[in-house]
Amino acid sequence: MEVSFLTYKFGGGTFLVPYICAFFVFGVPLLFLELTLGRTFQGGDPVCFSAMHPRLVGIGWMSAYGSFLVATYYVVLIGWVVIYFFESFQDPLPWDVPDNVTGTAGLDGAVGHFFGDILMISDGAEIQEQTNPLIVVATIFVWICTFLSIFKGVGVVSQIVKVSVPVPLITLAVLLFNSVGKDGASDGIEAYIGNWDFAALQEPIIWQSAVGQIFFSIGVCFGVMTAYSSYMESKKGLLLDSVLIASINSGISLFAGFVVFTAIGVLANDLGVTLADIENRIAGPGLVFVGYPAALAKLDTAPQAFSALFFVTIFFLALDSAFSLVESVVAAIYDTDFGRKASRPKVVFGVCLMCFIFGIWYCLDNGLYMLDVVDYYLNNFIMLGVGALECIAATWVYGYTDSVDQIGAKAVNILNAFSSWE
Repeated sequence: MEVSFLTYKFGGGTFLVPYICAFFVFGVPLLFLELTLGRTFQGGDPVCFSAMHPRLVGIGWMSAYGSFLVATYYVVLIGWVVIYFFESFQDPLPWDVPDNVTGTAGLDGAVGHFFGDILMISDGAEIQEQTNPLIVVATIFVWICTFLSIFKGVGVVSQIVKVSVPVPLITLAVLLFNSVGKDGASDGIEAYIGNWDFAALQEPIIWQSAVGQIFFSIGVCFGVMTAYSSYMESKKGLLLDSVLIASINSGISLFAGFVVFTAIGVLANDLGVTLADIENRIAGPGLVFVGYPAALAKLDTAPQAFSALFFVTIFFLALDSAFSLVESVVAAIYDTDFGRKASRPKVVFGVCLMCFIFGIWYCLDNGLYMLDVVDYYLNNFIMLGVGALECIAATWVYGYTDSVDQIGAKAVNILNAFSSWE
Protein backbone atom coordinates (compact mmCIF):
# COMPACT_ATOMS: atom_id res chain seq x y z
CA MET A 1 0.00 0.00 0.00
CA GLU A 2 3.01 2.29 0.33
CA VAL A 3 3.16 2.65 -3.45
CA SER A 4 -0.42 3.94 -3.38
CA PHE A 5 0.30 6.62 -0.82
CA LEU A 6 3.55 7.69 -2.51
CA THR A 7 1.66 8.06 -5.79
CA TYR A 8 -0.80 10.39 -4.03
CA LYS A 9 1.90 12.16 -1.99
CA PHE A 10 4.00 13.13 -5.01
CA GLY A 11 1.18 14.68 -6.97
CA GLY A 12 -0.91 11.75 -8.14
CA GLY A 13 0.01 10.55 -11.61
CA THR A 14 3.34 12.37 -11.49
CA PHE A 15 4.84 9.55 -9.42
CA LEU A 16 4.01 7.09 -12.19
CA VAL A 17 6.64 8.69 -14.45
CA PRO A 18 9.68 7.77 -12.30
CA TYR A 19 7.93 4.56 -11.19
CA ILE A 20 7.53 3.30 -14.76
CA CYS A 21 11.03 4.46 -15.68
CA ALA A 22 12.44 2.60 -12.69
CA PHE A 23 10.40 -0.46 -13.66
CA PHE A 24 12.02 -0.77 -17.10
CA VAL A 25 15.48 0.63 -16.36
CA PHE A 26 16.12 -1.04 -13.00
CA GLY A 27 13.39 -3.51 -12.07
CA VAL A 28 13.13 -5.83 -15.07
CA PRO A 29 16.89 -6.00 -15.85
CA LEU A 30 17.80 -6.68 -12.22
CA LEU A 31 15.07 -9.30 -11.92
CA PHE A 32 16.33 -10.97 -15.10
CA LEU A 33 19.85 -10.91 -13.71
CA GLU A 34 18.87 -12.45 -10.37
CA LEU A 35 16.71 -15.18 -11.89
CA THR A 36 19.52 -16.13 -14.24
CA LEU A 37 22.17 -16.09 -11.51
CA GLY A 38 20.11 -18.28 -9.21
CA ARG A 39 19.35 -20.84 -11.90
CA THR A 40 22.92 -20.84 -13.24
CA PHE A 41 24.78 -21.22 -9.95
CA GLN A 42 22.01 -23.14 -8.11
CA GLY A 43 22.26 -21.19 -4.87
CA GLY A 44 21.36 -18.03 -2.98
CA ASP A 45 23.06 -14.67 -3.43
CA PRO A 46 26.26 -15.54 -1.51
CA VAL A 47 26.82 -18.61 -3.70
CA CYS A 48 26.12 -16.70 -6.91
CA PHE A 49 28.43 -13.79 -6.24
CA SER A 50 31.21 -15.88 -4.75
CA ALA A 51 31.08 -17.99 -7.93
CA MET A 52 31.85 -14.84 -9.90
CA HIS A 53 34.73 -13.96 -7.59
CA PRO A 54 35.34 -15.01 -3.97
CA ARG A 55 35.67 -11.37 -2.90
CA LEU A 56 32.15 -10.60 -4.15
CA VAL A 57 30.49 -12.85 -1.60
CA GLY A 58 29.84 -9.81 0.58
CA ILE A 59 27.29 -8.51 -1.93
CA GLY A 60 25.28 -11.70 -1.49
CA TRP A 61 25.36 -11.43 2.27
CA MET A 62 24.33 -7.76 2.08
CA SER A 63 21.13 -8.70 0.26
CA ALA A 64 20.43 -11.51 2.73
CA TYR A 65 21.02 -9.13 5.63
CA GLY A 66 18.63 -6.65 4.03
CA SER A 67 15.95 -9.34 3.85
CA PHE A 68 16.58 -10.20 7.49
CA LEU A 69 16.16 -6.58 8.58
CA VAL A 70 12.96 -6.08 6.60
CA ALA A 71 11.49 -9.34 7.92
CA THR A 72 12.06 -8.25 11.53
CA TYR A 73 9.60 -5.36 11.21
CA TYR A 74 7.47 -6.48 8.27
CA VAL A 75 6.01 -9.38 10.23
CA VAL A 76 5.09 -6.99 13.05
CA LEU A 77 3.05 -4.99 10.54
CA ILE A 78 1.26 -8.19 9.54
CA GLY A 79 0.59 -8.72 13.24
CA TRP A 80 -1.32 -5.43 13.26
CA VAL A 81 -3.37 -6.77 10.34
CA VAL A 82 -4.20 -9.93 12.31
CA ILE A 83 -5.44 -7.84 15.25
CA TYR A 84 -7.63 -5.75 12.98
CA PHE A 85 -9.00 -8.87 11.30
CA PHE A 86 -10.32 -10.28 14.57
CA GLU A 87 -11.61 -6.87 15.65
CA SER A 88 -13.58 -6.70 12.41
CA PHE A 89 -16.21 -9.00 13.93
CA GLN A 90 -17.11 -6.50 16.65
CA ASP A 91 -20.33 -4.50 16.44
CA PRO A 92 -19.86 -1.57 16.34
CA LEU A 93 -16.38 -1.60 14.84
CA PRO A 94 -13.69 -0.12 17.11
CA TRP A 95 -12.82 2.42 14.40
CA ASP A 96 -16.44 3.32 13.67
CA VAL A 97 -17.24 6.82 12.35
CA PRO A 98 -20.24 8.35 14.19
CA ASP A 99 -23.09 9.37 11.89
CA ASN A 100 -23.49 12.78 13.51
CA VAL A 101 -19.81 13.76 13.18
CA THR A 102 -18.41 15.46 10.09
CA GLY A 103 -15.12 17.05 9.18
CA THR A 104 -11.74 15.70 10.15
CA ALA A 105 -13.10 14.92 13.61
CA GLY A 106 -14.87 11.97 12.03
CA LEU A 107 -11.53 10.14 11.91
CA ASP A 108 -10.67 10.78 15.56
CA GLY A 109 -11.98 7.38 16.58
CA ALA A 110 -10.00 5.49 13.93
CA VAL A 111 -6.83 7.49 14.65
CA GLY A 112 -7.20 7.02 18.40
CA HIS A 113 -7.82 3.30 18.09
CA PHE A 114 -4.76 2.65 15.92
CA PHE A 115 -2.20 4.88 17.58
CA GLY A 116 -3.65 4.73 21.08
CA ASP A 117 -5.40 1.39 21.65
CA ILE A 118 -3.25 -0.79 19.35
CA LEU A 119 0.20 0.79 19.14
CA MET A 120 -0.07 2.66 22.46
CA ILE A 121 2.43 4.98 20.81
CA SER A 122 4.74 6.96 23.07
CA ASP A 123 5.53 10.67 22.85
CA GLY A 124 8.92 10.12 21.24
CA ALA A 125 11.44 7.60 19.96
CA GLU A 126 13.45 7.85 23.16
CA ILE A 127 10.43 7.19 25.40
CA GLN A 128 9.39 3.60 26.13
CA GLU A 129 6.71 3.05 28.76
CA GLN A 130 4.37 0.24 27.77
CA THR A 131 3.73 -2.57 25.32
CA ASN A 132 0.53 -3.97 23.90
CA PRO A 133 0.75 -7.75 24.47
CA LEU A 134 -1.69 -8.32 21.61
CA ILE A 135 0.97 -7.16 19.13
CA VAL A 136 3.47 -9.64 20.53
CA VAL A 137 0.94 -12.49 20.38
CA ALA A 138 -0.13 -11.57 16.85
CA THR A 139 3.50 -11.34 15.72
CA ILE A 140 4.21 -14.81 17.12
CA PHE A 141 1.16 -16.12 15.22
CA VAL A 142 2.46 -14.64 11.95
CA TRP A 143 5.91 -16.13 12.52
CA ILE A 144 4.31 -19.54 13.04
CA CYS A 145 2.43 -19.12 9.75
CA THR A 146 5.67 -18.11 8.05
CA PHE A 147 7.53 -21.12 9.42
CA LEU A 148 4.79 -23.52 8.36
CA SER A 149 4.77 -22.00 4.87
CA ILE A 150 8.42 -22.71 4.02
CA PHE A 151 9.92 -25.26 6.43
CA LYS A 152 9.40 -28.12 3.96
CA GLY A 153 10.72 -26.21 0.95
CA VAL A 154 9.35 -24.78 -2.26
CA GLY A 155 6.90 -27.65 -2.71
CA VAL A 156 4.73 -26.29 0.11
CA VAL A 157 5.25 -22.70 -1.02
CA SER A 158 3.99 -23.50 -4.51
CA GLN A 159 0.78 -24.90 -3.04
CA ILE A 160 0.27 -21.93 -0.72
CA VAL A 161 0.64 -19.31 -3.45
CA LYS A 162 -2.09 -21.05 -5.45
CA VAL A 163 -4.43 -19.70 -2.79
CA SER A 164 -2.61 -16.65 -1.39
CA VAL A 165 -2.25 -14.96 -4.80
CA PRO A 166 -5.63 -15.37 -6.59
CA VAL A 167 -7.82 -14.97 -3.48
CA PRO A 168 -6.55 -11.45 -2.65
CA LEU A 169 -6.99 -10.38 -6.28
CA ILE A 170 -10.61 -11.49 -6.22
CA THR A 171 -11.30 -9.76 -2.91
CA LEU A 172 -9.61 -6.55 -4.08
CA ALA A 173 -11.89 -6.57 -7.12
CA VAL A 174 -14.93 -7.03 -4.85
CA LEU A 175 -13.82 -4.16 -2.62
CA LEU A 176 -13.27 -1.90 -5.63
CA PHE A 177 -16.69 -2.75 -7.06
CA ASN A 178 -18.23 -1.89 -3.70
CA SER A 179 -16.91 1.69 -3.78
CA VAL A 180 -16.42 2.69 -7.39
CA GLY A 181 -19.97 3.91 -8.12
CA LYS A 182 -20.47 6.02 -5.00
CA ASP A 183 -20.24 9.78 -4.54
CA GLY A 184 -16.65 10.84 -4.00
CA ALA A 185 -15.08 7.77 -5.60
CA SER A 186 -14.03 9.77 -8.66
CA ASP A 187 -12.43 12.36 -6.39
CA GLY A 188 -10.35 9.61 -4.81
CA ILE A 189 -9.23 8.30 -8.20
CA GLU A 190 -8.36 11.82 -9.33
CA ALA A 191 -6.29 12.39 -6.21
CA TYR A 192 -4.57 9.06 -6.80
CA ILE A 193 -3.55 9.39 -10.45
CA GLY A 194 -5.40 12.38 -11.88
CA ASN A 195 -3.15 15.19 -10.67
CA TRP A 196 0.05 15.90 -12.57
CA ASP A 197 2.68 18.17 -11.06
CA PHE A 198 5.70 17.85 -13.33
CA ALA A 199 7.67 20.28 -11.17
CA ALA A 200 7.90 17.46 -8.62
CA LEU A 201 10.07 15.51 -11.08
CA GLN A 202 12.88 17.94 -10.34
CA GLU A 203 13.11 16.64 -6.78
CA PRO A 204 15.59 13.74 -6.35
CA ILE A 205 13.48 12.20 -3.59
CA ILE A 206 10.66 11.25 -5.98
CA TRP A 207 13.07 9.27 -8.18
CA GLN A 208 14.76 7.72 -5.18
CA SER A 209 11.41 6.67 -3.70
CA ALA A 210 10.26 5.24 -7.03
CA VAL A 211 13.34 3.06 -7.41
CA GLY A 212 13.07 1.91 -3.80
CA GLN A 213 9.44 0.93 -4.28
CA ILE A 214 10.22 -0.93 -7.50
CA PHE A 215 12.89 -2.91 -5.70
CA PHE A 216 10.51 -3.84 -2.89
CA SER A 217 7.46 -4.46 -5.10
CA ILE A 218 9.32 -6.77 -7.46
CA GLY A 219 11.57 -8.25 -4.77
CA VAL A 220 14.97 -7.57 -6.34
CA CYS A 221 18.17 -6.96 -4.35
CA PHE A 222 16.83 -8.94 -1.38
CA GLY A 223 18.05 -12.33 -2.60
CA VAL A 224 14.47 -13.56 -2.90
CA MET A 225 14.40 -14.18 -6.64
CA THR A 226 17.86 -15.71 -6.62
CA ALA A 227 16.81 -18.14 -3.91
CA TYR A 228 13.64 -19.24 -5.72
CA SER A 229 15.28 -19.54 -9.14
CA SER A 230 18.03 -21.73 -7.65
CA TYR A 231 15.45 -24.54 -7.62
CA MET A 232 14.88 -24.24 -11.37
CA GLU A 233 16.36 -26.84 -13.69
CA SER A 234 14.83 -25.81 -16.99
CA LYS A 235 17.07 -24.04 -19.48
CA LYS A 236 14.27 -22.05 -21.08
CA GLY A 237 14.68 -18.29 -21.49
CA LEU A 238 13.84 -16.15 -18.48
CA LEU A 239 13.24 -12.77 -20.12
CA LEU A 240 9.50 -13.28 -20.55
CA ASP A 241 9.23 -14.65 -17.01
CA SER A 242 11.03 -11.57 -15.70
CA VAL A 243 8.67 -9.19 -17.48
CA LEU A 244 5.59 -11.12 -16.31
CA ILE A 245 6.71 -11.36 -12.68
CA ALA A 246 7.63 -7.69 -12.52
CA SER A 247 4.45 -6.59 -14.28
CA ILE A 248 2.16 -8.65 -12.03
CA ASN A 249 3.84 -7.53 -8.80
CA SER A 250 3.85 -3.84 -9.70
CA GLY A 251 0.41 -4.09 -11.26
CA ILE A 252 -1.11 -5.46 -8.05
CA SER A 253 0.47 -2.60 -6.07
CA LEU A 254 -1.01 0.01 -8.40
CA PHE A 255 -4.39 -1.75 -8.56
CA ALA A 256 -4.58 -1.79 -4.77
CA GLY A 257 -4.25 2.00 -4.91
CA PHE A 258 -7.49 2.26 -6.89
CA VAL A 259 -9.21 0.05 -4.31
CA VAL A 260 -8.04 2.20 -1.40
CA PHE A 261 -8.48 5.66 -2.87
CA THR A 262 -11.96 5.10 -4.24
CA ALA A 263 -13.03 4.22 -0.69
CA ILE A 264 -11.05 7.12 0.79
CA GLY A 265 -12.72 9.47 -1.69
CA VAL A 266 -16.15 8.22 -0.62
CA LEU A 267 -15.17 8.69 3.03
CA ALA A 268 -13.97 12.25 2.44
CA ASN A 269 -17.22 13.05 0.64
CA ASP A 270 -19.29 11.67 3.53
CA LEU A 271 -17.28 13.72 6.04
CA GLY A 272 -17.54 16.86 3.93
CA VAL A 273 -13.78 17.29 3.55
CA THR A 274 -11.15 16.93 0.85
CA LEU A 275 -8.41 14.32 0.78
CA ALA A 276 -5.90 17.09 1.48
CA ASP A 277 -7.70 17.79 4.76
CA ILE A 278 -7.14 14.24 6.01
CA GLU A 279 -3.79 13.60 4.32
CA ASN A 280 -1.79 13.68 7.55
CA ARG A 281 -4.13 11.12 9.10
CA ILE A 282 -3.85 8.60 6.30
CA ALA A 283 -0.09 8.94 5.78
CA GLY A 284 2.09 5.83 5.99
CA PRO A 285 0.37 3.00 7.88
CA GLY A 286 -2.61 5.28 8.45
CA LEU A 287 -3.80 4.47 4.93
CA VAL A 288 -4.40 0.82 5.83
CA PHE A 289 -5.20 1.14 9.53
CA VAL A 290 -7.05 4.46 9.70
CA GLY A 291 -8.40 5.70 6.38
CA TYR A 292 -9.62 2.52 4.72
CA PRO A 293 -11.08 0.90 7.87
CA ALA A 294 -12.98 4.13 8.56
CA ALA A 295 -14.31 4.07 5.01
CA LEU A 296 -15.50 0.49 5.45
CA ALA A 297 -17.12 1.37 8.76
CA LYS A 298 -19.32 3.90 6.93
CA LEU A 299 -20.84 1.20 4.73
CA ASP A 300 -24.58 0.71 5.06
CA THR A 301 -24.32 -3.03 4.41
CA ALA A 302 -22.13 -5.54 6.26
CA PRO A 303 -19.24 -3.28 7.32
CA GLN A 304 -17.88 -6.08 9.52
CA ALA A 305 -17.80 -8.54 6.62
CA PHE A 306 -16.07 -6.09 4.29
CA SER A 307 -13.56 -5.15 6.99
CA ALA A 308 -12.70 -8.80 7.61
CA LEU A 309 -12.43 -9.35 3.85
CA PHE A 310 -10.04 -6.42 3.50
CA PHE A 311 -7.71 -7.47 6.28
CA VAL A 312 -7.59 -11.12 5.26
CA THR A 313 -6.62 -9.89 1.79
CA ILE A 314 -3.80 -7.79 3.21
CA PHE A 315 -2.73 -10.75 5.35
CA PHE A 316 -2.35 -13.11 2.38
CA LEU A 317 -0.51 -10.54 0.25
CA ALA A 318 1.84 -9.62 3.06
CA LEU A 319 2.47 -13.22 4.15
CA ASP A 320 3.74 -14.04 0.65
CA SER A 321 6.32 -11.28 0.99
CA ALA A 322 7.23 -12.31 4.52
CA PHE A 323 8.08 -15.93 3.81
CA SER A 324 9.90 -14.87 0.64
CA LEU A 325 12.17 -12.60 2.68
CA VAL A 326 12.82 -15.41 5.14
CA GLU A 327 13.50 -17.84 2.28
CA SER A 328 16.27 -15.53 1.06
CA VAL A 329 18.03 -15.72 4.43
CA VAL A 330 17.42 -19.47 4.74
CA ALA A 331 18.90 -20.12 1.28
CA ALA A 332 21.99 -18.08 2.12
CA ILE A 333 22.58 -19.97 5.37
CA TYR A 334 21.63 -23.38 3.98
CA ASP A 335 24.29 -23.03 1.29
CA THR A 336 27.08 -22.73 3.89
CA ASP A 337 28.96 -25.64 5.44
CA PHE A 338 27.29 -24.79 8.76
CA GLY A 339 23.82 -24.79 7.21
CA ARG A 340 24.28 -28.10 5.42
CA LYS A 341 24.90 -29.82 8.76
CA ALA A 342 21.39 -28.95 9.94
CA SER A 343 18.02 -29.97 8.54
CA ARG A 344 15.98 -27.39 6.65
CA PRO A 345 13.28 -27.15 9.37
CA LYS A 346 15.96 -26.32 11.94
CA VAL A 347 17.47 -23.61 9.74
CA VAL A 348 14.04 -22.11 9.01
CA PHE A 349 13.12 -22.21 12.70
CA GLY A 350 16.40 -20.56 13.66
CA VAL A 351 15.95 -17.74 11.16
CA CYS A 352 12.33 -17.15 12.23
CA LEU A 353 13.32 -17.14 15.89
CA MET A 354 16.17 -14.64 15.36
CA CYS A 355 13.93 -12.39 13.28
CA PHE A 356 11.31 -12.46 16.02
CA ILE A 357 13.85 -11.64 18.74
CA PHE A 358 15.33 -8.73 16.78
CA GLY A 359 11.83 -7.54 15.89
CA ILE A 360 10.50 -7.36 19.45
CA TRP A 361 11.48 -3.70 19.79
CA TYR A 362 9.03 -2.86 16.98
CA CYS A 363 6.29 -4.24 19.23
CA LEU A 364 7.01 -1.58 21.86
CA ASP A 365 5.20 1.73 22.13
CA ASN A 366 8.10 3.54 20.46
CA GLY A 367 8.50 0.85 17.81
CA LEU A 368 6.84 2.85 15.03
CA TYR A 369 9.49 5.54 15.30
CA MET A 370 12.24 2.94 14.94
CA LEU A 371 10.42 1.23 12.09
CA ASP A 372 10.16 4.46 10.09
CA VAL A 373 13.88 5.15 10.42
CA VAL A 374 15.02 1.62 9.53
CA ASP A 375 12.58 1.31 6.62
CA TYR A 376 13.56 4.68 5.15
CA TYR A 377 17.31 4.16 5.15
CA LEU A 378 17.15 0.49 4.22
CA ASN A 379 14.87 0.82 1.19
CA ASN A 380 16.02 4.22 -0.05
CA PHE A 381 19.78 3.88 0.40
CA ILE A 382 21.16 0.47 1.36
CA MET A 383 19.19 -1.66 -1.08
CA LEU A 384 19.82 0.79 -3.92
CA GLY A 385 23.51 0.36 -3.20
CA VAL A 386 23.12 -3.42 -3.32
CA GLY A 387 21.47 -3.13 -6.72
CA ALA A 388 24.32 -1.03 -8.08
CA LEU A 389 26.90 -3.47 -6.72
CA GLU A 390 25.06 -6.43 -8.26
CA CYS A 391 25.22 -4.83 -11.70
CA ILE A 392 28.86 -3.84 -11.34
CA ALA A 393 29.75 -7.35 -10.20
CA ALA A 394 27.87 -9.07 -13.01
CA THR A 395 28.97 -6.85 -15.89
CA TRP A 396 32.34 -5.36 -14.94
CA VAL A 397 34.00 -7.75 -12.51
CA TYR A 398 32.61 -11.04 -13.83
CA GLY A 399 33.36 -9.93 -17.36
CA TYR A 400 31.40 -9.13 -20.48
CA THR A 401 32.10 -12.39 -22.31
CA ASP A 402 31.20 -14.63 -19.37
CA SER A 403 28.03 -12.62 -18.73
CA VAL A 404 26.95 -12.90 -22.36
CA ASP A 405 27.39 -16.66 -22.18
CA GLN A 406 25.06 -16.78 -19.18
CA ILE A 407 22.29 -14.26 -19.87
CA GLY A 408 22.75 -12.98 -23.43
CA ALA A 409 24.20 -9.86 -25.02
CA LYS A 410 21.04 -7.71 -24.86
CA ALA A 411 20.61 -8.20 -21.12
CA VAL A 412 24.29 -7.52 -20.44
CA ASN A 413 24.19 -4.30 -22.45
CA ILE A 414 21.20 -3.07 -20.43
CA LEU A 415 22.92 -3.93 -17.16
CA ASN A 416 26.13 -2.24 -18.32
CA ALA A 417 24.17 0.93 -19.07
CA PHE A 418 22.72 0.89 -15.55
CA SER A 419 26.14 0.29 -13.99
CA SER A 420 27.68 3.13 -16.00
CA TRP A 421 24.85 5.47 -14.94
CA GLU A 422 25.42 4.57 -11.29
